[in-house]
Amino acid sequence: MTQPAPTLPLTVDEAAVRAALPSLDVLGTLRRMFASLASARAVQPPQTLTLFPEQAGDFITYLGALADEQVFGAKLSPYVVTGAKPIVTAWTALMSMRTGQPLMWCDAGLLTVERTAGTTALAVDCLAPRDARRLAVIGTGAVGLAHLRHTAALRDWASISVHSPAL
Repeated sequence: MTQPAPTLPLTVDEAAVRAALPSLDVLGTLRRMFASLASARAVQPPQTLTLFPEQAGDFITYLGALADEQVFGAKLSPYVVTGAKPIVTAWTALMSMRTGQPLMWCDAGLLTVERTAGTTALAVDCLAPRDARRLAVIGTGAVGLAHLRHTAALRDWASISVHSPAL
């Protein structure tokens, strides 16, 4: 029996993103995305910052479009001032360039970590000599560990050093 197609837009929360991560080719996807930017098959205008009234915080908007995938999107990342620790989140809307309809609404917090680490891994893969033997990672938080995960298999490292004030 065939399962019905999900109703669009698909809403993807952090748990679903985390579950999907092992099956995602982050390095390959970023390699194709940067190649698309270089060949004008993708656009990414500068981010914009919008202040909330009454000094209540702000939000940053990141926009982009990919011609080959026929999608465009917006990542919204608010910084909400509270009486204690500010609230910082990130959500991405992905839409069809064919129909103009929304395809996905995705919690982008974890994706941001993976994209950051994946971009570093791509830079290491493109710029580090093939015979590089030492890797250093600074930080053991979520972003530092993602960097380690994305770069560990890129070379036959003789040593990997990790530094963090927490160690």
